[in-house]
Amino acid sequence: MSIPVMRLTYRLWFLLLVGSLLLAFGIAKASMAFDDIYSYLIYRAVFTVSCFCAAWPVMKFCRWLWHFNLNAWRTGLIAACTAYVFGMLCSLCALLAQVAFGDDLYMRKFEWTHAFNGAYFAWFVLCAVCAAYFGLRQYQALQQERHRLFVANALAREAELRALRYQLQPHFLFNTLNAISTLVREGDSRSATRMITRLAEFLRATLEGNGAHEVTLEEEVALTRHYLEIEKVRFGTRLDIDLQIDVDALRLRVPNLLLQPLVENAIRHGIAPSTHGGKITIRAQRDHDMLCILIIDNGLGYSQHDATRLGETKVGIGLENTRARLDRLYPQRHRLEISYPEIGGCIVSIELPCDAHLPADHELPQIENA
Repeated sequence: MSIPVMRLTYRLWFLLLVGSLLLAFGIAKASMAFDDIYSYLIYRAVFTVSCFCAAWPVMKFCRWLWHFNLNAWRTGLIAACTAYVFGMLCSLCALLAQVAFGDDLYMRKFEWTHAFNGAYFAWFVLCAVCAAYFGLRQYQALQQERHRLFVANALAREAELRALRYQLQPHFLFNTLNAISTLVREGDSRSATRMITRLAEFLRATLEGNGAHEVTLEEEVALTRHYLEIEKVRFGTRLDIDLQIDVDALRLRVPNLLLQPLVENAIRHGIAPSTHGGKITIRAQRDHDMLCILIIDNGLGYSQHDATRLGETKVGIGLENTRARLDRLYPQRHRLEISYPEIGGCIVSIELPCDAHLPADHELPQIENA
């Protein structure tokens, strides 16, 4: 948060007041060593009050000078010269007061050398005021710039996350429409109608969301169920679903549309190419401060996988999208790994931090086989 200009002025006046009180205490203590205490006190009192009053126009001048955005050397030189002019005025006021009201005849003589000597101390005090003002203004500018950078990064991150999220929906929609067109060409109008109904439910669930990047795992599982019901219409008994979600994990928050693209990859690259179909298992449980999610399929596995090869990173849009979203939502605080067991199939392992959670007392609904 940046420091407002008025708060900045108040802080400077507070520092100046504290310094003036300390100076008054020092004057009172030092005056004990002088024989003519009255003349000395008059001089120092008027000198202190003059410096305190001169700080106001000096700060006004510094505020005016700040808006010119001059370099540090030029700004410092102009401020120092201005401080010396006001310091000379303070010294003259103190010296004239001493000449007018002092008791000592020697002290009542006006000497320009005394005025110049006193001007140095006043100049030092006013230079300290200028340095404090420019220092606090520089700190304020840095805080404002840091805030603007934070806001800009947050807006850029928000826009990128939304772009990644919205990229998933048309990708899934095109794949589903292709599946529906295949059913229509095959003459299976009943299955095509059921898939269109499930697709409408899925789109309604995604479009009715509040646009948040994170939802509860319960909401994410419910959304994934809509997608799995669409695929159940397409594959029938060739696709088995097993959900093993701990009740305690349902209240934890996960990225919106996290499971759907990963499940889609498992079906598309593992289950669909297999003549016998396969089974997809989704497991989720809390392990201390991390949420562990596994997506397991017993499809073709690594040997016949058409999206990833040894030493390559060519993967589908869903997996790349998921990696990018996790990197931006949980930088260096997550894990996403893909493994291919020797017995076949694929395992996607995800670990997310359990930063936020909401109460969830609903039982996990079951997916009915078509």
